[in-house]
Amino acid sequence: MLRLTAMVGIVIAGALATGPAALAAPSIDDSGFVGSAARCAAGQQAAAVGRTQRSEVVVCRTGDGGYEYIGVRVSDGASTRAPARSTDTGFVAQTETASYTVSPTRLEVFSGDRLIYGDTWIDYQEPG
Repeated sequence: MLRLTAMVGIVIAGALATGPAALAAPSIDDSGFVGSAARCAAGQQAAAVGRTQRSEVVVCRTGDGGYEYIGVRVSDGASTRAPARSTDTGFVAQTETASYTVSPTRLEVFSGDRLIYGDTWIDYQEPG
């Protein structure tokens, strides 16, 4: 019985030691997410950076005064890039098949008028 209790204690201690590391937030700087495709190109600066349970998003200020949306699906690294525009409540980007709405509270993806994905941010920032 002592041996089983010791093994259970080791397993629990190991889970506690690795648990917070698995939940650690990705690093963010002035260009977006470090080590991710959700990152502005050289010479651009992030206007908005956010992450949900399934996505990492950065909206970049482009050299011509416009914006670019870059979204990455965390599960497989698939990414979407699209021109974006500023709105009263955040940003909107449009591809041929979907529109992406970034606000300080939510990320929403629409196909036509139909909401196909919506989630609240775990973290959202609008750097300087």
